[in-house]
Amino acid sequence: MNPASVSTSSLAATVSTSLAEPSTSTDGHRRMFRRHRVRRHQTWLRRQGYVPFTAEAEDFAEFARRWAPYGGASGEETFLRFGMNTSRFSERLWQLVGEGQISNETAEQFADAYPAPPEWRNGNPRDESVSAVPVADNGSR
Repeated sequence: MNPASVSTSSLAATVSTSLAEPSTSTDGHRRMFRRHRVRRHQTWLRRQGYVPFTAEAEDFAEFARRWAPYGGASGEETFLRFGMNTSRFSERLWQLVGEGQISNETAEQFADAYPAPPEWRNGNPRDESVSAVPVADNGSR
């Protein structure tokens, strides 16, 4: 066996292994920095009052907007898409509006097709200027 061929093949194996697997310390530091940056940005957004728009909210809003001109989706269509009946879909849709996942402007687009629950009929419960549940004043103080 030729010593030159052994060292060349072992050298080639070492080089190919080092090229295929980047240094874990550098790669790990990059990953940690990215995660830190994303977390810091998400914290800042939360402090600013921003609620991220989830994929579920996007699907619900888009589906409701698409079917609103026709008076809302049929029970069959709602069940096929989301696995729930129309009343449950409407309930979840307004729950997402209440959580801030769907804007009030978007909700106005489908309000006629998907009736708001009773607690929303006096205004958005999220809106502090409007009382969602009227409080009866019985005169006792």
